[in-house]
Amino acid sequence: MITNPNSGGGRRWSGRLPEMLSILRGGGFSVEVRETERAGHATLLAREAVEAGHQQVIFGLGGDGTQRELAAGLLGSKVELAMLPAGTVNVIALAFGLPGDPIKACRAYCGPLSTHLLDVGMCGDAPFLIMVSAGIDAEILHRTAANAKQRWGRLAVATQIAATIPSYRFPLYTLSHEGEKRRGTFIVVSNMHLYGGPVALSPRADPCDEMLDALVFDGRRLATLSFAIDALMGTHLRREDVATWETVEATLEGEQKYSLLQIDGDPLRVTLPVKIALAPEKVVFLAPAGPSEGGLSPLA
Repeated sequence: MITNPNSGGGRRWSGRLPEMLSILRGGGFSVEVRETERAGHATLLAREAVEAGHQQVIFGLGGDGTQRELAAGLLGSKVELAMLPAGTVNVIALAFGLPGDPIKACRAYCGPLSTHLLDVGMCGDAPFLIMVSAGIDAEILHRTAANAKQRWGRLAVATQIAATIPSYRFPLYTLSHEGEKRRGTFIVVSNMHLYGGPVALSPRADPCDEMLDALVFDGRRLATLSFAIDALMGTHLRREDVATWETVEATLEGEQKYSLLQIDGDPLRVTLPVKIALAPEKVVFLAPAGPSEGGLSPLA
């Protein structure tokens, strides 16, 4: 089990770690615990586990960023990733129908299990499981202090949204695909259907279909607010200022050479243009069998 002590408001779950270990060990798992110490450490720990050769499963206790780091370390290996959601939003757990409480997730993993091959997207050399986006969301995350997010969670992000919209410039980005170019102020390339919680921003996106789903929205302040409302209602794909399509590779360009993007809920600074594509390798995901699988097709 690789744990991130900063997920979901710091050490929120650390006091319940013995209970989680007891549940998993009672279910037949022999569990060792490693704690991350810095950004990117989960990837290194996952790679060490792969190289050691005797680990079958890595349980990731943390948020979406922790799961993304673990996936980066497990790409192409046979070691399975199991998710124990302990972050602010836990989009991945929502997408797969996993319990949002890591204690309940531990119990679910003690029942019948199935494995799945998950696609992993790449933005340049940065992997993602959920999505990568360019636009106001990246600016909001960049302005939200890490300590405020840990302490206040979604409230910190919501407060920053209100503070960012009046001053944001809404620069244009361009997404190129098979010779076609579409411009917009908000561009999302998704591997999963959910965004920021239970919002089905890309409802056709499936992490097992070997495709990415692109969405381009072109609008500024008032249009962005109405787009957000439509997204919450599930009617945003009917808008004339929204374009969507499937792709395996696209190129993102912008008005400036350097840009902030949002990748699985974390800010990412990149040099444009940048290629967004599927990684050639996949990640083996271990899930509780049954309705919680979120429509995934099992491998075994």
